Amino acid sequence: MKHDRIYNFSAGPAMMPVPVLEEIQSELLNYRGTGMSVMVMSHRSSAFQQILQKYDADYQHKADNIADCAGYDQQQTTADYQNTHCN
Repeated sequence: MKHDRIYNFSAGPAMMPVPVLEEIQSELLNYRGTGMSVMVMSHRSSAFQQILQKYDADYQHKADNIADCAGYDQQQTTADYQNTHCN
């Protein structure tokens, strides 16, 4: 399927790949066979809890990779951010 796509630089020079958009589209009304959309799913449901656990694991993995970079000091970066928005 051909897509005439426009790059929208408002949010940065990124474009979601078509397969990702198609997966989102296919699961919009029925997320992984649950019979409901994530948008109306209870935050206490097991399906939503699985989404949160995956997000937490992915986030932690990325945070660990960032922390491994030379010269990265999380406490100093946090302090810099807090001081920046107070100005």
